[in-house]
This record gives sequence, structure tokens and C-alpha cells, in this order.
Amino acid sequence: MRLITFFIFLLTAYLTTSSWPASATLIERDYLEWGDAGITYDDSSGREWLDLTFTRTMDFAEYQRFLTTANNDGWAFATSSMVGDLFSQFSFSSVHNQDYGTATSYQDYYYYSPRKQGFSDLVDSLTILGETMSLGTKFDSVQFYGVRGYVDTGIVGEPSQYMAYKNEKIGVVSLGSFKGNAIGNRYESFFTYRDARAETIFEQPTFSIINQQPIQVSEPTTFGLFTLMLSFLAFRRYRA
Repeated sequence: MRLITFFIFLLTAYLTTSSWPASATLIERDYLEWGDAGITYDDSSGREWLDLTFTRTMDFAEYQRFLTTANNDGWAFATSSMVGDLFSQFSFSSVHNQDYGTATSYQDYYYYSPRKQGFSDLVDSLTILGETMSLGTKFDSVQFYGVRGYVDTGIVGEPSQYMAYKNEKIGVVSLGSFKGNAIGNRYESFFTYRDARAETIFEQPTFSIINQQPIQVSEPTTFGLFTLMLSFLAFRRYRA
């Protein structure tokens, strides 16, 4: 009877964990030196994303020169579809979501006022890609925090932006519809990618006390194995 009870529990645990939605793993990697976390690796697409902070305040001409200079590193201007796929991994879409707040739509963007905690949490998770807003607005009366970057639409002179940012009261969103030319604004940046390479492991400075770990989302299989292990231990204890 105990054995039957155990297998019922085991089956329940498996069905529960296998029903959890799978999500891609995004892992921070160092780019130029230990601890800079300048790259976000996406194992679902096999791409690496350069943190938005690296191209911050560049106008389009400066960005083109940057790509030429950095060409030996393989960086390129990301397309709308690439960044759209990247944002979708955060369960972020252009459909208004009442869990984010009360939405007001405009031609090029929409915002939530007041915004809810769900939108705040979403922006916090997106900043793994490189936060571009608050540093540029520290002298402004309105403090914004979040991400904002241009994407390649394929039309010369008409790049658009993907953005998600917030302040204490509102949240602002644009998923490629906000068009304009990069003029080197203090909070503008560019979504930049390359095909993933073997991770460079930098030697940790001996004087540093920082312990920075990769940020990643655990897959359902990991949870399942962990649950099964706990189930086995619980069963052994129950029999004892």
C-alpha cells in the first residue's frame, strides 16, 4: 500500500512539473573584463546580445563606425523580428495587459498610468539587456528606469525603437512602432547582436570581493528532477 501511495505521489509531482511553461535561458557573460556582464547569451536563438549601455548616446553615424571598428567581434545591427523574438521571451507583447495598469494608446507607443507592479517587474527583468534610461535622466525632474534601443527595419533612415521603461507612476512601451533617427540622445541606444561564441572566462581579480553569478531561468526538467529527489527521500523517511 505504501508503494502504491508513493508512485501516485511521484506521478502527481511529474505531471505538475511537466506542465510548467518552458522558457529560454538568458545568461549574463563578461565581454571585455571580468565582472562587466556586457553580454547576454540567449541559448534559444544561439545569439549573444551586447548590453545597450555600450552603444548609449551614439547617433546613427557613430553607431555605424562602431560596427566597423568592432567588426572583428562579429557585432551587427539587430532586426525588428530578432528583437521582437527576444522581447517575447519575457512574455511581453503589444497587446494591452490589465495586469500592467490602465493603458492609454498613442500612434507610436502606449503607456500605463497608473502602472501596476506587474509592469515594474517586467522592466526589471528586461534590464538584463543593459539599462539605458536612469543614468541619462539623473538631472531631470522625472526619473525613468528601463531599456530603450533602436532596431533595423530594413528601410534606410527609418529605424524604430523597442522600449520599456517606468518611473514611480507610469510605464511606457513601444514594440517597434516608434520611429525616428538616432541623434545621440543621452538615453538612446542600439540593439546589437552576434552569433554566439565560446564564452571567454576572465581571471577574477584577487582584490575583488564581488561574487557575480550568471542570471538564468531554470528549465522545468531541473524542477522535476529536484522534486523527484525530494519525493524519494520523503518516501524512505516514511518507510522508516
